[in-house]
Parts: sequence; C-alpha cells; structure tokens
Amino acid sequence: QVKIPYESGMDPYSGLVDLCEKKGLLVKDGNRLRYVDRLGKEHKHYRKDWTGDNLAMVMAEWDSKVVESEEPAEAEA
Repeated sequence: QVKIPYESGMDPYSGLVDLCEKKGLLVKDGNRLRYVDRLGKEHKHYRKDWTGDNLAMVMAEWDSKVVESEEPAEAEA
C-alpha cells in the first residue's frame, strides 16, 4: 500500500539527483556526490543531503547557462 501525500504534493526535486548523475553533473566521490559550480567550488554531500537548497543551486546555475546560450549573438559591425 502506498500513501500519497496529497496535502504537501509531490517533491519538486524527485528524480533530480539521478538525472544529474546520468548527465555527469553529480559525480560519485567515495561515498558522496560531488558537484563543481561555475566558480570552481566543490560541493560534496552524501546522497541523502542532495535535497532542497543544494539541488536548487544546481538548477539555478544550469537555468542561467541555458538562458545565456539561448541569447542571440550580437552582430559584428
């Protein structure tokens, strides 16, 4: 029997750790997962700690990278 938390809804980060691992964003480093942000800072956490704020940081960085890549290049004069 499965209990669905209708009051709180589905976790918005459900499956994101697995996706980030498959894309190579989160790399297994011993018994932790490591993410290197665009400034070169390493973030190492246990799998269970990759939730909320940590995943929001990864998503925000990749969201801004996507926006940057979609901006049209300025024409050279």
